[in-house]
Amino acid sequence: MDGQTHTRKRVGGEVPALPRTYGRRKAHALSARQEHLLAALLPRLAIDLEKPPLEGPLGAHFANAKQEVWLEIGFGAGEHLIAQAKANPDVLLIGAEPYVNGVASLLSAIAKDEASGAGRLAASDNFGGRTKGIPFESANRPFAYVPTEPGDRSRECAAIPIAPANIRIHPGDARDLVAWLPAASIARVFVLFPDPWPKKRHHKRRLIAAPFARALARVMASGAELRFASDVADYAEAAFEALAATGCFHCPPARPLAWQERPDDWPETRYEKKARRAGRSCYYLRFVRKPLRP
Repeated sequence: MDGQTHTRKRVGGEVPALPRTYGRRKAHALSARQEHLLAALLPRLAIDLEKPPLEGPLGAHFANAKQEVWLEIGFGAGEHLIAQAKANPDVLLIGAEPYVNGVASLLSAIAKDEASGAGRLAASDNFGGRTKGIPFESANRPFAYVPTEPGDRSRECAAIPIAPANIRIHPGDARDLVAWLPAASIARVFVLFPDPWPKKRHHKRRLIAAPFARALARVMASGAELRFASDVADYAEAAFEALAATGCFHCPPARPLAWQERPDDWPETRYEKKARRAGRSCYYLRFVRKPLRP
């Protein structure tokens, strides 16, 4: 990756480089605690895209089988992802985020919840998380000591949070994850305040454009909902046009100006708060996946 393009890898080889749709990968230096969480907790939550795509319902591959799988693309610091996971314990939430500091913030929030007893423990599953040391399902406390190698007890002083029961992470480009996911496997997608790329010459870098709109349609089940939000009016309009052009989505009937109001079950993100403090309007769009053709 050269900072301008992104070469996607998937099972079977590489596909042509695409314009990079996100900004910086890392900002300020991480704390020692965050570095530790990235090394110890993230591998338990990360989805291994080097494995062949899973077959059948995604929820069936999860240790505590989930009824639905939801996907949040660009979760930022993770506040919306965690809120949805807590409000919907029977749903598996997969979050994709290339920004290292954002991933570290989410892991810190997960660890805080586990330490307070608010989190839920996860058994090992088929998503690629490592299970060295104490099995997840046998743990009954928020932190477990896990030797890195058999007989190696040098790192037992480091507490490793148990993975939450219904959150998994892809710490990279969402397009790679979507290319890997099985068809019709996702029941809800969130794309909330993605990088707006406001300059006209950068519009090609916007995530919600024709190619990715079609890719999302492939992985969404019949009746699945897509939620999009932005504080940039022309991006909201372009996203609407790109999704409508696929012929795979429709907008459910809504009262006038509903696109200006965030639904009650749509937790506010820090980016939304920032936009409102700056006096910018926010736009909330909802789309439903049309029935799949036989």
